[in-house]
Amino acid sequence: MYLMLQPIKVVELELTQHLPELLGLEKYGSIQALVRFQGIPLTYLKIPVNRGNCSPAEIRNALLQHPDLNSDEIEQLLLNPISYRKASESILLQKDDIIHNYRFNTDGLQVRDPWSSVTVAICTRDRPEELKQCLESLLKLDYPSLEILVVDNAPSSSETQELIRCHYPQVRYIQEPQPGLSSARNCAIRETTTEILAFTDDDVIVDKNWVRELSQVFQLYPEVMAVTGLIAPYELETEAQILFERRNGFGRGFQRTWVQVNTPPGKSIADTWFLTAKWGAGANMAFRRHFFIQEGGFTLSLGAGSPGQGGEDLEMFFRVLKCRYALVYEPRALVWHRHRRRTDQLKKQMLSYGIGSSFYCIYCAKTYPEERWAILRKWFYLIWSWHLRRLLRAFVRNEDFPRLFIFIEFLGVWLGLWQSLNILFQER
Repeated sequence: MYLMLQPIKVVELELTQHLPELLGLEKYGSIQALVRFQGIPLTYLKIPVNRGNCSPAEIRNALLQHPDLNSDEIEQLLLNPISYRKASESILLQKDDIIHNYRFNTDGLQVRDPWSSVTVAICTRDRPEELKQCLESLLKLDYPSLEILVVDNAPSSSETQELIRCHYPQVRYIQEPQPGLSSARNCAIRETTTEILAFTDDDVIVDKNWVRELSQVFQLYPEVMAVTGLIAPYELETEAQILFERRNGFGRGFQRTWVQVNTPPGKSIADTWFLTAKWGAGANMAFRRHFFIQEGGFTLSLGAGSPGQGGEDLEMFFRVLKCRYALVYEPRALVWHRHRRRTDQLKKQMLSYGIGSSFYCIYCAKTYPEERWAILRKWFYLIWSWHLRRLLRAFVRNEDFPRLFIFIEFLGVWLGLWQSLNILFQER
Protein backbone atom coordinates (compact mmCIF):
# COMPACT_ATOMS: atom_id res chain seq x y z
CA MET A 1 0.00 0.00 0.00
CA TYR A 2 0.99 3.62 -0.49
CA LEU A 3 0.89 6.40 2.05
CA MET A 4 -1.89 8.96 2.11
CA LEU A 5 -0.78 11.81 -0.06
CA GLN A 6 -1.10 15.44 0.93
CA PRO A 7 -2.47 17.86 -1.67
CA ILE A 8 0.05 19.86 -3.69
CA LYS A 9 -0.67 23.51 -4.41
CA VAL A 10 -0.21 24.34 -8.10
CA VAL A 11 0.93 27.92 -8.74
CA GLU A 12 2.69 29.98 -11.40
CA LEU A 13 5.92 31.86 -10.75
CA GLU A 14 6.91 34.67 -13.14
CA LEU A 15 10.60 35.47 -12.75
CA THR A 16 10.28 39.06 -13.98
CA GLN A 17 8.10 39.83 -10.97
CA HIS A 18 9.12 39.96 -7.31
CA LEU A 19 8.93 36.60 -5.58
CA PRO A 20 5.62 36.18 -3.74
CA GLU A 21 4.90 35.04 -0.22
CA LEU A 22 2.44 32.16 -0.35
CA LEU A 23 0.11 31.99 2.64
CA GLY A 24 -2.85 29.88 3.75
CA LEU A 25 -1.36 26.57 2.65
CA GLU A 26 -2.14 24.60 5.82
CA LYS A 27 -3.73 21.66 3.99
CA TYR A 28 -0.89 21.32 1.49
CA GLY A 29 2.32 19.35 1.90
CA SER A 30 4.17 21.19 -0.86
CA ILE A 31 3.79 23.54 -3.80
CA GLN A 32 4.49 22.88 -7.46
CA ALA A 33 5.26 26.12 -9.27
CA LEU A 34 5.40 26.44 -13.04
CA VAL A 35 8.40 28.75 -13.44
CA ARG A 36 8.02 31.25 -16.30
CA PHE A 37 10.23 33.96 -17.74
CA GLN A 38 8.34 36.65 -19.66
CA GLY A 39 5.53 34.12 -19.95
CA ILE A 40 7.77 31.35 -21.30
CA PRO A 41 7.52 28.09 -19.30
CA LEU A 42 10.95 27.00 -18.02
CA THR A 43 10.51 24.19 -15.49
CA TYR A 44 8.64 23.02 -12.39
CA LEU A 45 9.78 24.05 -8.93
CA LYS A 46 8.75 21.86 -5.98
CA ILE A 47 9.04 23.28 -2.46
CA PRO A 48 7.83 21.80 0.87
CA VAL A 49 5.27 23.90 2.75
CA ASN A 50 6.47 25.03 6.18
CA ARG A 51 3.69 25.75 8.72
CA GLY A 52 1.22 26.70 6.05
CA ASN A 53 3.49 29.21 4.33
CA CYS A 54 6.16 29.44 1.66
CA SER A 55 8.37 32.51 1.92
CA PRO A 56 10.18 34.40 -0.87
CA ALA A 57 13.48 33.26 0.68
CA GLU A 58 12.46 29.60 0.39
CA ILE A 59 11.41 30.12 -3.23
CA ARG A 60 14.69 31.89 -3.99
CA ASN A 61 16.76 29.09 -2.47
CA ALA A 62 14.83 26.47 -4.42
CA LEU A 63 15.38 28.39 -7.67
CA LEU A 64 19.12 28.68 -7.09
CA GLN A 65 19.41 24.96 -6.31
CA HIS A 66 17.27 23.72 -9.19
CA PRO A 67 19.33 21.36 -11.40
CA ASP A 68 17.72 22.56 -14.66
CA LEU A 69 18.24 26.27 -14.01
CA ASN A 70 21.35 28.38 -14.46
CA SER A 71 21.95 29.67 -10.94
CA ASP A 72 24.13 32.62 -12.10
CA GLU A 73 21.42 33.84 -14.47
CA ILE A 74 18.72 33.33 -11.84
CA GLU A 75 20.69 35.31 -9.24
CA GLN A 76 21.13 38.23 -11.64
CA LEU A 77 17.46 38.12 -12.49
CA LEU A 78 16.31 38.06 -8.86
CA LEU A 79 18.46 41.10 -8.05
CA ASN A 80 16.53 43.19 -10.57
CA PRO A 81 13.58 41.36 -12.12
CA ILE A 82 12.12 44.43 -13.81
CA SER A 83 15.12 45.37 -15.94
CA TYR A 84 16.49 41.89 -16.66
CA ARG A 85 15.80 41.00 -20.29
CA LYS A 86 18.18 38.18 -21.23
CA ALA A 87 16.87 35.36 -23.40
CA SER A 88 15.14 32.55 -21.53
CA GLU A 89 17.35 29.94 -23.21
CA SER A 90 20.28 31.08 -21.02
CA ILE A 91 18.23 30.57 -17.86
CA LEU A 92 17.23 27.01 -18.68
CA LEU A 93 20.08 24.55 -19.13
CA GLN A 94 19.08 22.54 -22.21
CA LYS A 95 19.48 18.77 -22.25
CA ASP A 96 19.64 16.78 -25.50
CA ASP A 97 18.13 13.51 -24.37
CA ILE A 98 15.52 12.79 -27.06
CA ILE A 99 16.24 10.97 -30.29
CA HIS A 100 15.63 12.84 -33.58
CA ASN A 101 15.62 16.25 -31.91
CA TYR A 102 17.45 19.49 -32.36
CA ARG A 103 16.87 22.93 -30.90
CA PHE A 104 15.64 25.78 -33.00
CA ASN A 105 15.04 29.41 -32.17
CA THR A 106 12.06 31.46 -33.30
CA ASP A 107 12.96 34.56 -31.30
CA GLY A 108 14.88 36.22 -34.13
CA LEU A 109 12.18 35.51 -36.72
CA GLN A 110 9.08 37.57 -37.24
CA VAL A 111 5.68 36.25 -38.23
CA ARG A 112 4.32 38.31 -41.07
CA ASP A 113 0.73 39.48 -41.03
CA PRO A 114 -1.81 38.20 -41.62
CA TRP A 115 -1.65 35.36 -39.14
CA SER A 116 -3.03 32.01 -40.33
CA SER A 117 -6.70 31.42 -39.61
CA VAL A 118 -7.26 28.90 -36.81
CA THR A 119 -10.17 26.81 -35.59
CA VAL A 120 -10.04 25.39 -32.07
CA ALA A 121 -12.20 22.27 -31.81
CA ILE A 122 -13.39 20.97 -28.44
CA CYS A 123 -14.96 17.52 -28.62
CA THR A 124 -17.22 16.91 -25.65
CA ARG A 125 -19.91 14.59 -24.35
CA ASP A 126 -22.23 15.32 -21.43
CA ARG A 127 -19.79 17.48 -19.45
CA PRO A 128 -21.23 21.01 -19.62
CA GLU A 129 -19.60 22.23 -16.38
CA GLU A 130 -16.11 21.25 -17.52
CA LEU A 131 -16.79 22.66 -20.97
CA LYS A 132 -17.83 26.00 -19.50
CA GLN A 133 -14.44 26.53 -17.84
CA CYS A 134 -12.66 25.54 -21.04
CA LEU A 135 -14.69 28.00 -23.11
CA GLU A 136 -14.07 30.81 -20.65
CA SER A 137 -10.34 30.38 -21.14
CA LEU A 138 -10.65 30.08 -24.93
CA LEU A 139 -12.53 33.36 -25.13
CA LYS A 140 -9.54 35.10 -23.52
CA LEU A 141 -7.16 33.95 -26.26
CA ASP A 142 -5.00 36.62 -27.83
CA TYR A 143 -5.30 35.83 -31.55
CA PRO A 144 -6.63 37.85 -34.50
CA SER A 145 -8.30 35.15 -36.66
CA LEU A 146 -9.93 32.50 -34.52
CA GLU A 147 -13.02 30.29 -34.60
CA ILE A 148 -14.13 28.18 -31.64
CA LEU A 149 -16.05 25.02 -32.52
CA VAL A 150 -17.77 22.69 -30.03
CA VAL A 151 -18.50 19.19 -31.32
CA ASP A 152 -21.13 17.55 -29.11
CA ASN A 153 -20.53 13.84 -29.51
CA ALA A 154 -23.65 11.64 -29.25
CA PRO A 155 -25.06 13.64 -26.31
CA SER A 156 -27.63 12.09 -23.98
CA SER A 157 -29.24 15.48 -23.26
CA SER A 158 -29.43 19.01 -24.67
CA GLU A 159 -27.49 20.59 -21.77
CA THR A 160 -24.39 21.36 -23.81
CA GLN A 161 -26.42 22.79 -26.68
CA GLU A 162 -28.36 25.02 -24.27
CA LEU A 163 -25.13 26.16 -22.62
CA ILE A 164 -23.74 27.33 -25.96
CA ARG A 165 -27.00 28.89 -27.11
CA CYS A 166 -27.61 30.84 -23.90
CA HIS A 167 -24.11 31.83 -22.80
CA TYR A 168 -21.70 31.49 -25.73
CA PRO A 169 -23.41 32.62 -28.96
CA GLN A 170 -19.99 33.44 -30.47
CA VAL A 171 -19.06 29.74 -30.30
CA ARG A 172 -20.12 27.46 -33.15
CA TYR A 173 -21.94 24.32 -32.06
CA ILE A 174 -22.50 21.09 -33.98
CA GLN A 175 -23.62 17.61 -33.04
CA GLU A 176 -21.91 14.41 -34.19
CA PRO A 177 -24.28 11.46 -33.68
CA GLN A 178 -21.69 8.69 -34.14
CA PRO A 179 -20.04 8.10 -30.74
CA GLY A 180 -16.28 8.15 -30.36
CA LEU A 181 -13.63 10.83 -30.06
CA SER A 182 -12.26 10.10 -33.54
CA SER A 183 -15.73 10.55 -35.04
CA ALA A 184 -16.07 13.90 -33.26
CA ARG A 185 -12.64 15.06 -34.44
CA ASN A 186 -13.40 13.99 -37.99
CA CYS A 187 -16.60 16.01 -37.78
CA ALA A 188 -14.49 19.04 -36.85
CA ILE A 189 -12.28 18.40 -39.88
CA ARG A 190 -15.33 18.36 -42.18
CA GLU A 191 -16.79 21.50 -40.63
CA THR A 192 -13.57 23.56 -40.71
CA THR A 193 -12.26 25.77 -43.51
CA THR A 194 -9.41 27.52 -41.67
CA GLU A 195 -5.73 26.89 -42.40
CA ILE A 196 -4.97 25.38 -38.99
CA LEU A 197 -7.11 23.08 -36.86
CA ALA A 198 -6.21 22.85 -33.17
CA PHE A 199 -7.71 20.32 -30.77
CA THR A 200 -8.15 20.44 -27.03
CA ASP A 201 -10.39 18.73 -24.48
CA ASP A 202 -13.27 19.97 -22.35
CA ASP A 203 -11.25 19.37 -19.15
CA VAL A 204 -8.53 21.81 -20.22
CA ILE A 205 -7.84 25.47 -19.42
CA VAL A 206 -5.74 27.14 -22.13
CA ASP A 207 -3.05 29.76 -21.67
CA LYS A 208 -3.87 33.13 -23.27
CA ASN A 209 -1.03 32.76 -25.81
CA TRP A 210 -1.72 29.12 -26.63
CA VAL A 211 -2.96 29.53 -30.20
CA ARG A 212 -0.45 32.25 -31.03
CA GLU A 213 2.45 29.97 -30.03
CA LEU A 214 1.06 27.06 -32.06
CA SER A 215 0.44 29.23 -35.10
CA GLN A 216 3.87 30.83 -34.97
CA VAL A 217 5.59 27.51 -35.62
CA PHE A 218 3.37 26.82 -38.64
CA GLN A 219 4.00 30.32 -39.98
CA LEU A 220 7.78 30.12 -39.71
CA TYR A 221 8.31 26.55 -40.89
CA PRO A 222 6.30 25.39 -43.95
CA GLU A 223 7.51 21.77 -43.57
CA VAL A 224 5.84 21.48 -40.16
CA MET A 225 2.53 19.65 -40.39
CA ALA A 226 1.74 19.13 -36.68
CA VAL A 227 2.50 21.05 -33.49
CA THR A 228 1.96 19.87 -29.93
CA GLY A 229 2.47 21.69 -26.65
CA LEU A 230 2.98 21.49 -22.91
CA ILE A 231 0.13 20.04 -20.83
CA ALA A 232 0.51 21.05 -17.19
CA PRO A 233 -1.65 19.86 -14.25
CA TYR A 234 -4.34 22.39 -13.36
CA GLU A 235 -4.60 21.08 -9.80
CA LEU A 236 -3.11 18.36 -7.60
CA GLU A 237 -5.72 18.26 -4.87
CA THR A 238 -6.54 14.54 -4.66
CA GLU A 239 -4.58 11.30 -4.44
CA ALA A 240 -5.72 10.28 -7.92
CA GLN A 241 -4.40 13.51 -9.44
CA ILE A 242 -1.06 13.25 -7.65
CA LEU A 243 -0.64 9.59 -8.61
CA PHE A 244 -1.38 10.37 -12.25
CA GLU A 245 1.40 12.97 -12.24
CA ARG A 246 3.74 10.45 -10.62
CA ARG A 247 3.03 8.11 -13.53
CA ASN A 248 4.31 10.93 -15.82
CA GLY A 249 1.02 12.76 -16.40
CA PHE A 250 0.82 14.52 -19.75
CA GLY A 251 4.00 16.57 -19.32
CA ARG A 252 6.58 16.27 -22.10
CA GLY A 253 9.19 18.64 -20.76
CA PHE A 254 10.31 22.19 -21.47
CA GLN A 255 12.60 21.74 -24.45
CA ARG A 256 11.46 22.53 -27.95
CA THR A 257 11.73 19.42 -30.09
CA TRP A 258 11.70 19.04 -33.85
CA VAL A 259 10.89 15.52 -35.09
CA GLN A 260 11.33 14.57 -38.74
CA VAL A 261 12.33 11.37 -40.48
CA ASN A 262 15.22 11.67 -42.90
CA THR A 263 15.37 8.04 -44.06
CA PRO A 264 14.12 7.22 -47.60
CA PRO A 265 10.51 6.07 -48.03
CA GLY A 266 10.20 2.32 -47.53
CA LYS A 267 12.73 2.23 -44.71
CA SER A 268 11.44 1.35 -41.24
CA ILE A 269 10.81 4.23 -38.85
CA ALA A 270 9.75 2.02 -35.94
CA ASP A 271 12.00 3.96 -33.57
CA THR A 272 9.83 6.99 -34.27
CA TRP A 273 6.64 4.95 -33.78
CA PHE A 274 8.01 3.79 -30.44
CA LEU A 275 8.48 7.39 -29.25
CA THR A 276 5.30 9.10 -30.48
CA ALA A 277 3.92 9.36 -26.93
CA LYS A 278 6.97 11.45 -25.93
CA TRP A 279 5.98 14.26 -28.29
CA GLY A 280 2.49 15.23 -27.23
CA ALA A 281 -1.12 14.24 -26.61
CA GLY A 282 -4.53 14.98 -28.03
CA ALA A 283 -5.41 17.59 -25.40
CA ASN A 284 -2.91 19.98 -27.01
CA MET A 285 -2.27 19.44 -30.72
CA ALA A 286 -2.73 21.27 -34.01
CA PHE A 287 -2.42 20.39 -37.69
CA ARG A 288 -2.49 22.07 -41.06
CA ARG A 289 -5.96 21.29 -42.31
CA HIS A 290 -4.78 20.32 -45.77
CA PHE A 291 -2.93 17.36 -44.22
CA PHE A 292 -6.31 15.80 -43.36
CA ILE A 293 -7.56 16.47 -46.88
CA GLN A 294 -4.46 14.72 -48.20
CA GLU A 295 -4.19 11.83 -45.73
CA GLY A 296 -7.66 11.42 -44.21
CA GLY A 297 -8.99 11.85 -40.69
CA PHE A 298 -8.57 10.05 -37.39
CA THR A 299 -8.92 6.27 -37.21
CA LEU A 300 -12.40 5.30 -35.99
CA SER A 301 -11.24 2.11 -34.25
CA LEU A 302 -8.92 4.17 -32.02
CA GLY A 303 -9.69 6.89 -29.48
CA ALA A 304 -11.98 7.32 -26.47
CA GLY A 305 -15.41 5.82 -27.03
CA SER A 306 -14.09 3.27 -29.55
CA PRO A 307 -12.93 -0.34 -29.04
CA GLY A 308 -9.34 0.95 -28.99
CA GLN A 309 -10.07 3.48 -26.20
CA GLY A 310 -7.05 5.62 -27.17
CA GLY A 311 -4.07 6.05 -29.44
CA GLU A 312 -5.76 8.01 -32.23
CA ASP A 313 -3.57 11.05 -31.54
CA LEU A 314 -0.36 8.99 -31.57
CA GLU A 315 -1.35 7.27 -34.82
CA MET A 316 -1.88 10.68 -36.42
CA PHE A 317 1.56 11.84 -35.23
CA PHE A 318 3.05 8.68 -36.74
CA ARG A 319 1.21 9.30 -40.00
CA VAL A 320 2.67 12.80 -40.19
CA LEU A 321 6.17 11.39 -39.75
CA LYS A 322 5.55 8.54 -42.22
CA CYS A 323 4.79 11.20 -44.82
CA ARG A 324 8.20 12.77 -44.04
CA TYR A 325 6.68 15.95 -42.64
CA ALA A 326 7.89 17.55 -39.42
CA LEU A 327 6.20 17.46 -36.00
CA VAL A 328 7.23 20.09 -33.45
CA TYR A 329 6.76 20.01 -29.70
CA GLU A 330 6.55 23.64 -28.55
CA PRO A 331 6.32 23.96 -24.74
CA ARG A 332 5.40 27.65 -25.04
CA ALA A 333 2.01 26.45 -26.31
CA LEU A 334 0.67 25.75 -22.81
CA VAL A 335 -2.59 24.30 -21.54
CA TRP A 336 -3.66 23.19 -18.06
CA HIS A 337 -5.35 19.80 -17.65
CA ARG A 338 -7.77 18.86 -14.86
CA HIS A 339 -6.80 15.28 -14.05
CA ARG A 340 -9.42 12.82 -12.85
CA ARG A 341 -10.11 13.45 -9.18
CA ARG A 342 -11.25 10.00 -7.97
CA THR A 343 -9.25 6.78 -7.67
CA ASP A 344 -11.98 4.76 -9.39
CA GLN A 345 -11.67 7.10 -12.37
CA LEU A 346 -7.89 6.65 -12.34
CA LYS A 347 -8.26 2.85 -12.32
CA LYS A 348 -10.51 3.06 -15.36
CA GLN A 349 -8.02 5.38 -17.04
CA MET A 350 -5.11 2.97 -16.42
CA LEU A 351 -7.12 0.09 -17.89
CA SER A 352 -7.90 2.21 -20.95
CA TYR A 353 -4.22 3.12 -21.33
CA GLY A 354 -3.28 -0.55 -21.39
CA ILE A 355 -6.01 -1.44 -23.89
CA GLY A 356 -5.18 1.59 -26.02
CA SER A 357 -1.48 0.77 -26.24
CA SER A 358 -2.25 -2.69 -27.62
CA PHE A 359 -4.82 -1.41 -30.10
CA TYR A 360 -2.39 1.26 -31.29
CA CYS A 361 0.33 -1.34 -31.82
CA ILE A 362 -1.82 -3.91 -33.61
CA TYR A 363 -3.53 -1.28 -35.76
CA CYS A 364 -0.17 0.14 -36.93
CA ALA A 365 1.28 -3.34 -37.50
CA LYS A 366 -1.73 -4.17 -39.66
CA THR A 367 -1.89 -0.85 -41.50
CA TYR A 368 1.84 -0.44 -42.19
CA PRO A 369 3.10 -3.90 -43.28
CA GLU A 370 6.59 -2.57 -44.01
CA GLU A 371 6.84 -1.62 -40.32
CA ARG A 372 5.07 -4.69 -38.91
CA TRP A 373 7.85 -6.76 -37.36
CA ALA A 374 9.84 -3.77 -36.19
CA ILE A 375 6.74 -2.35 -34.47
CA LEU A 376 5.94 -5.68 -32.82
CA ARG A 377 9.52 -5.97 -31.53
CA LYS A 378 9.32 -2.46 -30.10
CA TRP A 379 5.96 -3.23 -28.53
CA PHE A 380 7.23 -6.36 -26.77
CA TYR A 381 10.21 -4.36 -25.54
CA LEU A 382 7.77 -1.75 -24.19
CA ILE A 383 5.80 -4.47 -22.38
CA TRP A 384 8.99 -5.61 -20.66
CA SER A 385 10.64 -2.23 -20.01
CA TRP A 386 7.55 -0.27 -18.94
CA HIS A 387 4.85 -2.66 -17.77
CA LEU A 388 6.45 -5.88 -16.53
CA ARG A 389 9.57 -4.38 -14.89
CA ARG A 390 7.48 -1.79 -13.06
CA LEU A 391 5.12 -4.49 -11.86
CA LEU A 392 7.96 -6.71 -10.62
CA ARG A 393 9.64 -3.78 -8.85
CA ALA A 394 6.35 -2.86 -7.21
CA PHE A 395 6.13 -6.30 -5.58
CA VAL A 396 9.75 -6.15 -4.42
CA ARG A 397 9.76 -2.65 -2.96
CA ASN A 398 7.40 0.26 -2.40
CA GLU A 399 6.90 2.37 -5.53
CA ASP A 400 5.67 5.94 -5.87
CA PHE A 401 2.89 4.50 -8.04
CA PRO A 402 0.76 1.76 -6.38
CA ARG A 403 1.14 -1.79 -7.71
CA LEU A 404 -2.64 -2.10 -8.12
CA PHE A 405 -2.71 0.61 -10.78
CA ILE A 406 0.38 -0.86 -12.49
CA PHE A 407 -1.33 -4.27 -12.56
CA ILE A 408 -4.57 -2.81 -13.95
CA GLU A 409 -2.68 -1.14 -16.80
CA PHE A 410 -0.76 -4.38 -17.45
CA LEU A 411 -4.04 -6.31 -17.52
CA GLY A 412 -5.38 -3.78 -20.01
CA VAL A 413 -2.47 -4.53 -22.36
CA TRP A 414 -3.56 -8.16 -22.70
CA LEU A 415 -7.25 -7.34 -22.88
CA GLY A 416 -6.43 -4.86 -25.63
CA LEU A 417 -4.34 -7.43 -27.50
CA TRP A 418 -7.18 -9.95 -27.44
CA GLN A 419 -9.80 -7.43 -28.46
CA SER A 420 -7.68 -5.84 -31.20
CA LEU A 421 -6.88 -9.20 -32.81
CA ASN A 422 -10.57 -10.09 -32.75
CA ILE A 423 -11.80 -6.75 -34.08
CA LEU A 424 -9.12 -5.42 -36.43
CA PHE A 425 -8.47 -8.66 -38.27
CA GLN A 426 -12.18 -9.28 -38.81
CA GLU A 427 -12.51 -5.97 -40.67
CA ARG A 428 -12.78 -6.12 -44.43
